[in-house]
Amino acid sequence: MKNCNQAINSREYKLILNVNQFYDRAHTVERFGNLVELLTQQFSGKFISRETEEKYRQTYYLDTPNFDLRHYGFILRIRQEKKYEQPEYQVTLKHREPDRYLSASQDLSATKPGKTKFEEDIIPPFQSKFSQSISVIKNKQPNFENIKQVTKLFPGLKSLDIPEKTPIEIVNNFQVYEVVRKLGNLQFGDKNIVKTDLSFWYLKHTENLPVIAEFSLKYRIPKKLLESPKKLEQFPMPMIQGTNRLFKALQQQWEWINFHPMTKTAYVYGEKKSLLAA
Repeated sequence: MKNCNQAINSREYKLILNVNQFYDRAHTVERFGNLVELLTQQFSGKFISRETEEKYRQTYYLDTPNFDLRHYGFILRIRQEKKYEQPEYQVTLKHREPDRYLSASQDLSATKPGKTKFEEDIIPPFQSKFSQSISVIKNKQPNFENIKQVTKLFPGLKSLDIPEKTPIEIVNNFQVYEVVRKLGNLQFGDKNIVKTDLSFWYLKHTENLPVIAEFSLKYRIPKKLLESPKKLEQFPMPMIQGTNRLFKALQQQWEWINFHPMTKTAYVYGEKKSLLAA
């Protein structure tokens, strides 16, 4: 069995927002950014940069007709972006689990070079889930027709014993146009950087109102601490305290919060349950 005692290399706090606030995205993002900056200052932090750049991509999920991957806790996601004016496809396999050690023990190896991550996802009020993922970049749209073709890229999925000829298709035929807007970087303590961004899902390019709006705060562990053989992980305490206080304070901003939220994955799969149960 794979070593289940992996170090967490990043933490991400996720907050689903009230989409009705974002009819005029440019104006509302500026207002929300000002709110985040004000609250950050209240907790002895500061904005060290403000950004206006937006990134655009198409996003969809793949699974079997019976959602076998989802049943076993796996997510197979495709993101199409442009890099140097050429299409680029990010193929991500993720396993999310409330139990840290079960998530860490999964085999998410790939037969192509990929970027790996083991992170803690935090949702309101303060509930943790753990996700291990690997992302592989392709310059052509992946064409997975059955589970056998998926396991050629991600051989660890063979252990699920899904019949090789089981079809792979876009989940619920659901594709979204995604806009990602970076707000900038926050700082709590000396050189402790917290990145912030907003993600908006639209069903069509022309729609003014998103179907999902998500705000995230995320930080990575300093490499010098992660690489130490004597430390599993050790995030700087000022960064943890400041981010936690900001996350809790944002949950009290009633006009901005979605009080019946769903995760993005639950939305795609049509699961009628709240974020806390997803």
